Amino acid sequence: MKSVKVTNCRECPFATNDNEYGYCACNVSDKVSDSLKMWEQLPSDNVHNLCPLKVDEVRVWLNDDK
Repeated sequence: MKSVKVTNCRECPFATNDNEYGYCACNVSDKVSDSLKMWEQLPSDNVHNLCPLKVDEVRVWLNDDK
């Protein structure tokens, strides 16, 4: 199994990088996204304190059913 080491939210593959709003949402947790104030972005220097990946594991796979 491959692992991805992440040291801040902006490196996370689940972060949304919007052209207009920047790193504006977490696709793992609505709590993280909802905690951001208007125009605030996900942190570039640490992992958000509400990040569920600090306590839970996420497994991602490709659903190739046709």
